[in-house]
Order: sequence, then structure tokens, then C-alpha cells
Amino acid sequence: MNIEQVEIIKQYLSIETNYAVIINGQYGVGKTHFYKNYLSPKIKEVSLAKDYRKKFTPIHISLFGFKSLDEIQTAIFVELYPILKHKGLKLAAGIGKSLIRGIAQIKGAGDIDDYIGDISQDADDWLKYDELVICFDDLDRKSESLDLRDVFGFINSLVENQGAKIIIIANEEQLIKDENYSSSLREKVIGVSIQFEPDVESVFKQIIDTRYSSSSK
Repeated sequence: MNIEQVEIIKQYLSIETNYAVIINGQYGVGKTHFYKNYLSPKIKEVSLAKDYRKKFTPIHISLFGFKSLDEIQTAIFVELYPILKHKGLKLAAGIGKSLIRGIAQIKGAGDIDDYIGDISQDADDWLKYDELVICFDDLDRKSESLDLRDVFGFINSLVENQGAKIIIIANEEQLIKDENYSSSLREKVIGVSIQFEPDVESVFKQIIDTRYSSSSK
């Protein structure tokens, strides 16, 4: 496991921030595998600074082929829906309003008001953005019709106005080929950059365990 990189993310979660973190690396080095199998479980163990009774809730969204912000909003709600159902939670007003168009896109989701908390409900039963760690994966593989400036603007609103923790996974060598990508745009949103280098020993062990351990001693 990349212990140093995990520690950087845990430190990011433990302090008040208004920026996102990017995990940068070449295609095929295992960035997504690292997030899903090692980083996400560690995130679930981290308590909120504002309330040590609660832990962060990580969600993972691949932006591969996404064409609009509506699709991103829908994807966020799709990831949150089972959490809301399982824990009997409702979305805080801020998060609910930002996802209204996304909720409306889902057939059979019902009335939007069913998911948004009101003043009569205990605030402990609300799910707020500052309790989430949203991982936007494959940013460099979005559709060309989705303007990168709009994506960064959306992310910026989540971190600055809603207090969300955002992790971006991308190959920046591909991102810089986007005509709308610039250093000023990057600096406005991204506060920490992690260069992902695979832990070869761990990857080798994972391959052996996954593919061969059951069939060959």
C-alpha cells in the first residue's frame, strides 16, 4: 500500500480546506485500484473534525464519457441514494438544491422533497456535503462536449461553498491537451497534487492472490 499517499489524504480530511486534491499518474498504473481497495476503506475510518461521532462517507464517480453537469449531478445522487435509504437520512438543503436536476433525471426516484431535510427534522439525520469525500475519476476521459471549466467550476462550488472534500483522479498529461485547461484554472481548484507511483510489490501480490492462489499452491 502507498502509505505516504494515504497519510496525505487523511491529513487533508482532518483540516478545514477549500480546495481539491488530485491524484495524478499515467494510464494503467493502478490509481483507481488504489482508491477503491486501499484509500476508500481508510477514508471511512476518519472521523469528522466537527463531530467525532461521524465518519466520512466516500463515493466514487467515473466521469468517463460524461457530457453535462446534469450527468454528474445524477451520478452523485445515484451513489448517495442507497446510503440515504439504508441509514434513513435526508440531504441537507445545500446538497439537495445542488442535485435537484440530477434527482429529477432518475425515473422512479419520486418527489424531490422526499430526499431533502427540513427544519422539523433533527439535523443529525441530514447528510451534508462536508461529510462526503467525492472522488471524480477519469476527468481526462470526459466527453469533449463537457467544458472542463464547467467541471472545475462545479468542483470549486462544492469545496468553497459546501465544504466537500474532493479527490480528482486523472492523467494530467492528457488534461493539459484540453484547450480550456490552464494553470490558473488548476490553481483555483487544486490545492494538493499527489503523483501516484504504484507499489510494485503490493500489485504483484494482488495479482498472485487474485488470479492464482485458489488454483495453484
